[in-house]
Amino acid sequence: MDDWIASVSKGWRTQPVHVPHAWHDPPLDPDRLFALTVRASLPFRAGFRFQAVTDVRFSTATGIISAPGDLLPDDSDANWEAYRRRLPDDITGPGFRITVTQPLWLDFPLWSRVRDLVRPLWESVGYPVLPVAAEINHGGGHRTGHPPLRDSGNAVLTFVLRGRLTTQVFESDAPDEPAAEKWDTSTGGVVYLPAGTRFADNHDADCVTLRLRIPADRRLASASVFDLVNNMIDSRRISDKVPYVDQDALRYDHGGLATVPGLADTGHAFRELVATSNLPRIMRILWTRRVSACGLEPAPAPRHEISLYREQLVRLREQPVRMPQADDSAMWAVNGHVFAVEGSAADHILDRLRGGEAVRVGALWGQAGPTGGITALLSKLHALRGIDLVKENG
Repeated sequence: MDDWIASVSKGWRTQPVHVPHAWHDPPLDPDRLFALTVRASLPFRAGFRFQAVTDVRFSTATGIISAPGDLLPDDSDANWEAYRRRLPDDITGPGFRITVTQPLWLDFPLWSRVRDLVRPLWESVGYPVLPVAAEINHGGGHRTGHPPLRDSGNAVLTFVLRGRLTTQVFESDAPDEPAAEKWDTSTGGVVYLPAGTRFADNHDADCVTLRLRIPADRRLASASVFDLVNNMIDSRRISDKVPYVDQDALRYDHGGLATVPGLADTGHAFRELVATSNLPRIMRILWTRRVSACGLEPAPAPRHEISLYREQLVRLREQPVRMPQADDSAMWAVNGHVFAVEGSAADHILDRLRGGEAVRVGALWGQAGPTGGITALLSKLHALRGIDLVKENG
């Protein structure tokens, strides 16, 4: 099998990479992705789309169907093959595709598997500074990207999990230029395209892919920081109203040009916030959270917190990402969620768990007993799936 991480790392940000045989079997179960697509499709079957984190699109050779309704899968469809049989011939004949963006937060095991899949790559090329968008594609049979597509802001990393994907790469924008590269990628293959690559792709009728879009445009980072600062300003001025000002009142103010109420106040708040706030600390906290998720945001919601008793066995499942603070505290991030930790007891507990063996909660309490801080830390780690409960002899 090909070393896809080494191949993609070598071409990172510089050239397209085709790894036709990264795995014998797909690294992700396509049936699991179909089950996730069914779950994500339920509100869209009913016509709900407003402010949804996850988006579901149904496209045919003639374009996107804005209200696909029953054309989307539901719980009655046992699998992809049964779903295809249910659809009318005028849909399946020319070919169709379902595209689901940002669905992974709905399924923690699948989200975790994708995170583990890309983590070695990020360790090689660097962790993304901004969130990575995930996209599941089912089906095809009709060509897309004609004229060829160009994602100037994101690198594109595609895992082929079933069927065949044909990718054409073009070197210029000339409309009649033939493709410089044409790759057929079947189950277990990987395609990497740096940001700005002009390409077209064709999924066969049963193709399933997972596509990650990794931000590469510096302007996206600027926009992210601006959004953060704007949200901080809004939280401070939530009760303020936008003023309406008479035009004559703005012409002169004590012999000089007048300022515009509301706009000038916002500008002053912006300067003050950047100069005096904990903005750098907040950025570090967000970075810690992002590293723990390998950029796959939003992250799945935590489990409900439970109280742990002395005789229970626990085992470390996910190593926290730690960001020390200026005092004796630190920020820990687990599976895309961040929280504050104080004192050295937390590090001692982590040292006890790091070996991978099951440890009794009472042993982690030590001589301090079930103190509030230690108990709360263990409950938090369990809720965030940083530790798991272990059965006796398990």
